Amino acid sequence: MFSSPFYRTSLEYWQTSTLNYTWYWIFAVFLGFFGLDLLYARSPLGAITKFIVNIFTLGAWWYYDAIEATFNKKQVQTVGPSFPPYGPLGIAGGQFMGKGTDKEKDKHANFLIYGAIVLFTGLFGGDSFLVGDNLSGYIRIVSLLSFIFAPIALIWWGYKLYLYFIRTDQLLDQNYEYFGAPKPANAGTICPNVLEIFTAWSIDTAGVVLDYIPIVSKFAPALRMLATSLRKAYGIAVDVVDTVQKVSNLDMQTPLHIDESEVKEIVKQVGGYSDSDSVSGTAGSSILIIAIGAIIVSSLSMTLWRGYKNWKDVNAEADKPSSERSDAPPDPGHIRNAITE
Repeated sequence: MFSSPFYRTSLEYWQTSTLNYTWYWIFAVFLGFFGLDLLYARSPLGAITKFIVNIFTLGAWWYYDAIEATFNKKQVQTVGPSFPPYGPLGIAGGQFMGKGTDKEKDKHANFLIYGAIVLFTGLFGGDSFLVGDNLSGYIRIVSLLSFIFAPIALIWWGYKLYLYFIRTDQLLDQNYEYFGAPKPANAGTICPNVLEIFTAWSIDTAGVVLDYIPIVSKFAPALRMLATSLRKAYGIAVDVVDTVQKVSNLDMQTPLHIDESEVKEIVKQVGGYSDSDSVSGTAGSSILIIAIGAIIVSSLSMTLWRGYKNWKDVNAEADKPSSERSDAPPDPGHIRNAITE
């Protein structure tokens, strides 16, 4: 989409200057051989390239950047560090001007911190905990310690390293709040929860396994029905979460572009509040969650019960002796008489 591979490091993307030149200078002078100055500038691709070049040139690029950072500060602040012999390519261009807010500047080193965490503790899910995705972190730890699912933890770690060093754009979009990056256009899209996906997959897998066990194979259809019901319940929950988010944000200073009367009607239908009540983010959301949760649980229970009864009736009919079963179709005359009466 963008011609420059370093677009995500520039002022044009970040829309504000957040990097600290003093920190950049320290990395360029003392740790530039490993490319940590470019990693601090949010360019893993540049950092890897610089490290490889330094290995084969005995640190030539390191010396070049250290001299430039010390004696050519103004140029680095304006257009970013140079790529010898090509000159500046736009890495961190405008990111050292220091015009960001204090909150934005507090996150200036988060990209470098994330890189260290994902590299040295990513196998244990440290990067997931760092960005606040605790559920994924616990799943990765359990997978690693279970030995059976250890390959899942390894693949997950490899995928995170791939995102950090190769698909940095996706990583920034997924964790824009942690990095202080601009909010992507699709940030409001609700993704399936890892636990819900894993639960449904586990139940489906158990159903397939039970099919091959003679004694307990009769429970396989019930498990498959349970997995289907869980997916349907999750689909309902996604709509609920979206509605709750709308209700919770009605009292914010920046109003959302939604019809308040429409939201009130939605909440009222599930017993949220009466017309005399105000749209309260806390009370309205809590009541809505409880009401919809009760609906989901009751609907799921009824579906499972009806499915169990149907399954039991079908098996009871199948267990009858052939002499007691009637495979003949119903007499049309009886149906016609019943309709006439």
